Amino acid sequence: MDLLELKGPSVRLKGFPHVDVALPENAFVLQGLPLLKGLLAKNSFTIEDFSDGVLKVRRANLSLFLKTWEEIFILHEVFYNLEYDFRFGERIRVVDVGGNTGISSLYFASREDIAEVISYELFEDTAVRFRENLALNPELARKIDLRVVGLGEAAADLELDYCADVKGSVGLGGIAGHAIHGKATIVKRKVRVENAAAEFQSILEANPAMPLVAKIDCEGAEYQIFAALDKRGLLSKIDAFLIEWHEKGPEEIQDRLLAAGHGVWLRSHSGANHGMIYSCCRTTRI
Repeated sequence: MDLLELKGPSVRLKGFPHVDVALPENAFVLQGLPLLKGLLAKNSFTIEDFSDGVLKVRRANLSLFLKTWEEIFILHEVFYNLEYDFRFGERIRVVDVGGNTGISSLYFASREDIAEVISYELFEDTAVRFRENLALNPELARKIDLRVVGLGEAAADLELDYCADVKGSVGLGGIAGHAIHGKATIVKRKVRVENAAAEFQSILEANPAMPLVAKIDCEGAEYQIFAALDKRGLLSKIDAFLIEWHEKGPEEIQDRLLAAGHGVWLRSHSGANHGMIYSCCRTTRI
């Protein structure tokens, strides 16, 4: 599907006469075009608008603002690759650690089988973008509890590097080296981190009868989070995990999950520095 036609100093997306992409300032749209093609063709997304460097897309009851190539990539991961398409056959709650701009949290909230989403985002700058997407989706937003803190092994106040162009590659360890290209603007931001075990304990106690699933994609902090959950004995109380590991490999997390009674499935990405871990607890809920 050829989506482009030239129009002076811009390019137009065919079939969308309102979408003229000025170059080079909005090159992220062209960079993400192969991914957008799949989303338009397979996942019933449509482009509603493009203005002031913001692409607005819609599918059924879900609308999203996209401002970077990385956000198009995350949208593709969630809706085209179906990274988080698990089913329990009953109503569940989801903890989304690494909420970013809200794409995954809104995906979860759009599903009838998910009753509540508790989303953690470390940086206030990114949470501003998350709230913009929530405002587009008031019905879904009612199911989402956004908490602007990070999770780790211990509570702390920190100052970290941040880059708006690669929000999904920034965490407690700073900005991932592979994510920085060209003239990236890096700034310092103050953040709050809470003890992961204390947060999960509170969530579990709030509704112990409903299954709880944790999606964790937090750029390296997952190792701290699992150490904290393991120390508190909480891994067997969480019904399933959907985890992206970074840099250190999957073995440490895999071993903790297996010891806690989870069945584990590993899936590698093309790069050697990250991959997916999926697990489901084999023990009976009490």
